[in-house]
Amino acid sequence: GLRNCPIRLQVFSDQIQNHVYHLMVIRTDKRDSLKSYLTDNNIETMIHYPMPIYFQKAYRYLKIKKGTCGVAEKVSEEILSLPLYPYIKKEELNIIIFKIKEFFNDRS
Repeated sequence: GLRNCPIRLQVFSDQIQNHVYHLMVIRTDKRDSLKSYLTDNNIETMIHYPMPIYFQKAYRYLKIKKGTCGVAEKVSEEILSLPLYPYIKKEELNIIIFKIKEFFNDRS
């Protein structure tokens, strides 16, 4: 339902037989405003990895400078986890999809 939205989706593979998809992560350069919009519409989202691991306190001793891993830094600014849990209803998924589409339609 989100294929025509200006977001990047997780890549799902038929080759992986035992994967447990526990997060539904999208990427968008409008992450923060989309998160606010969904929150305003009672849809909870999370940013599971708000910074690359090498910026976290436990790894600061590595002294990796900002800009060293540009892809990781860009991704950490774009990722947003959408609601996903075992008993999510199709109606709930449809509302999430609708609200995401509505957000992007209002900005085009």
